[in-house]
Amino acid sequence: MQTNFHFMRTPLYTFPVLLFFFLFLPRSVPAQGNAHIARKSRALSDRMKYYKALSLCDGWLAGHPRDPLVLAARGDVYYALYDLFAAAQDYRAALRAGYDGEDTVFLRIFSDTATLVQLLVNDPAQRVRLDPRHGYRYLPDHADTLRGMLTPPRTCYDIVHEQLHVKVMPSDSSIAGSNTLRVRMTVDSCRRLQLDLFPQYIIDTVTLNGRILSWHRDGAAFFLALPPCLRKDTLVTLRVVYHGRPQVAKDPPWQGGFVWQKTDGRYNVGVACEHLGASSWWPTKDHLSDKPDSMDILITVPPGYVAVANGHPTDTTPAGNGWRTFAWHVSYPIVNYNVTFYMGDYLDISEPYTTIALQRTQIDYYLRKDHLDQARDYYRRTRTILSDLERLFGEYPFPRDGIGYVEAPYEGMEHQSAIAIGNAYDDTSGYQIYDGFPMLVVHETAHEWWGNAVSPEDMADLWLNEGLATYTEDLFLEREFGHERYLKYVGQQMLMVNNIWPVVGPRDINYNAFMGEDVYMKGAAMLHSLRSVFNDDKAFLTMLRDYYEKFRYRTVNTYDFILHAEKYTDRPLRPFFYVYLFQKDPPVLEYSFYRVKKKKQLILRYFWRGVPRDFSMPFLLLSSGVHRIMAKSEPTMIRIRDTRDFIIVTPGLLSTGVLKDDLRSSTYFYTRYVPFTDEEAAHLEDFLRNEGDE
Repeated sequence: MQTNFHFMRTPLYTFPVLLFFFLFLPRSVPAQGNAHIARKSRALSDRMKYYKALSLCDGWLAGHPRDPLVLAARGDVYYALYDLFAAAQDYRAALRAGYDGEDTVFLRIFSDTATLVQLLVNDPAQRVRLDPRHGYRYLPDHADTLRGMLTPPRTCYDIVHEQLHVKVMPSDSSIAGSNTLRVRMTVDSCRRLQLDLFPQYIIDTVTLNGRILSWHRDGAAFFLALPPCLRKDTLVTLRVVYHGRPQVAKDPPWQGGFVWQKTDGRYNVGVACEHLGASSWWPTKDHLSDKPDSMDILITVPPGYVAVANGHPTDTTPAGNGWRTFAWHVSYPIVNYNVTFYMGDYLDISEPYTTIALQRTQIDYYLRKDHLDQARDYYRRTRTILSDLERLFGEYPFPRDGIGYVEAPYEGMEHQSAIAIGNAYDDTSGYQIYDGFPMLVVHETAHEWWGNAVSPEDMADLWLNEGLATYTEDLFLEREFGHERYLKYVGQQMLMVNNIWPVVGPRDINYNAFMGEDVYMKGAAMLHSLRSVFNDDKAFLTMLRDYYEKFRYRTVNTYDFILHAEKYTDRPLRPFFYVYLFQKDPPVLEYSFYRVKKKKQLILRYFWRGVPRDFSMPFLLLSSGVHRIMAKSEPTMIRIRDTRDFIIVTPGLLSTGVLKDDLRSSTYFYTRYVPFTDEEAAHLEDFLRNEGDE
């Protein structure tokens, strides 16, 4: 699933980005306060004279501590330095003092976590309950644990194969169908088995090997009473027949469900259900950890329509009164939220493709007839995208089923071998066409490796999908356009991180990992920083490729990735992963500096705050060259000769694209500037004098 980039509808991470541009674009200033000081501070900041700007603001605020304009101006300087805690403090003070500039709304959102959370979690249908007293912690209920927890009624069986047959009836927005599950019992004498289906559906019958079973419902789950004779490793067939009206999607794919789009009297129907759950439209074990080895999908549609689903088509048969059933076969394991269909007036435009392992397959584009010319232009770089991703990570995962892109009635979603690409030809999806490459296609195709072939076993680990797919965008741009473009794109992503919740969420509750969307951008920022910690591109990229090869067609968790990555470097990585994945905030680089009198020299003291004792990570400092500095949790002091100025490379600087040096050790962090005290400065002068440097 792509990120939700719609500013007016769901702000998401957009506010930090817009605020950054507010800092670096001309803007008017309100009348109150000292406008001259504010303008001069901004002019200094524009020339990257940040510490002169701070000194100017500090001097004025010493005598006018409630000047809202200068407080906001100093907050801008801190934001440019990426000292976001100090920036938020100044913005709050400016607002309390009556600041009323054109950027007031952005300052309010940036400096008030409650306001940002309210904007991020804006869907009552998702039943999001948060505890503001404990960092807006997610509060699960019985329904969450019923969906998210692997209890004995779920672990007692493993799904081998499913045959889903659904009749789609757009006239009354309903469906009717059945799912036949071939399952292997994993324990002896399981007496109670859980399946899942939303409560608005009527369950008509449930059978085991053709015999009717009794069952009872508990919300969106239902429990089957099994006979005592079933032994471990026994293969049995369960069949559930059902009907009802599926939930209508409010904002697909993020707020999922069915889409019954009707244009000029013709329907375009689809479904997207990541996090909402496969059980929102068909009965199954609705947990990410159990991927059937294969699947058959049969979709019956009204006269004149075509049905597209996952896998490859096997048959089309009449179903009476002009209705037809389209049969599709998935010959690889598939995670249940990826199971989908599309009903519409589709033409299949195909082209051959040979994988990096020389397997012949084909790319199918299922397109609406009135969009053929736009679509052909939009998809003209698809083969290059696939080739680049194969060279990065290994062979396309599903060659027997082919590669599919479908014009969907909603925006992009990574449905396995039937990727939804909707609303994209006119660049309205939130993803730009980057020098001819549709980045929405790059992101969703990346999910064939990250999410579809290698799948998270719990929603808590969703960054393994979205972080890796987002970082794949970066690597793709690096392959096509070079490292400078890569760095600019990475920097822009870093500015979109919210840091409200940890990237890895709580397990066993069907956690809504999309709330803050940091599974995307912070996941990518973490991977970029990990690459810098490796300081060995070959080892890092080999690690990613081997991760795919090792876990292809399997489910994984965050710890699998950590244990795997540790094998490719001698650097300790667990403190690094702890900070980026399990803590809310990134590491904070606290630093002080002193310009040596009468000498072109700089004394710099630095260390990481908010990290375990054995945490270490580099940062980049520009000062008479590029300096890769490895910082730890204990303060370190260094002397830099032949300079009196420096710049710490922060996300804001990366995102501008103005830095042209080789910045391969840039990382994602906040800063905290703490000036040396007068006493500390005097001690430094004494120390340098004794060394003979005076």
